[in-house]
Amino acid sequence: AGRGHTSLAWQWWTYRTADGWLAIGGVDPARWPGFCRAIGREDLMTDERFDNAGKRIREREALNAVVDEHLMTRKTEEWLPELEAEDIFCAPVLNYQQVLSHEQVRTNGYTAEIDHSRAGRTTVVPTPIAFSETPVDSTRPEPQHGEHTEEVLRDFGFGGGEIDELRQSRVV
Repeated sequence: AGRGHTSLAWQWWTYRTADGWLAIGGVDPARWPGFCRAIGREDLMTDERFDNAGKRIREREALNAVVDEHLMTRKTEEWLPELEAEDIFCAPVLNYQQVLSHEQVRTNGYTAEIDHSRAGRTTVVPTPIAFSETPVDSTRPEPQHGEHTEEVLRDFGFGGGEIDELRQSRVV
């Protein structure tokens, strides 16, 4: 995984901040001056290590180290408006609890609440796949061990007596 795209020409990286992480992307040559202004590091525009796109690509590790260290001086929420004002793609990196409580996640149905036999009321991530002719219900908890054994065996053509024999011989 890692912290960013190392094969893309422009900056796509996650940086530490004073209170978390910030994802920044698409800092191409046209956005480079705005990025430098947004983070208050206009000096990077004339730094001979980073003063053109080729150098920024070749010196990606050094550049990311400089930006990383600088962004740690403020909180994520303080950097966002500065970057957005310069049209820099950015977003906070959320932890699990923040994701689960995020308004967009709830609004878009990326999570669901279910009643689980052991965990009680809990949040799950439903299936991200939609089928045109087969509805998927991910709001039910997983079955308990053996809960659907008889139903499955009947679907395969086993009768009641056969199922009883399988149970008695401890096959199921």
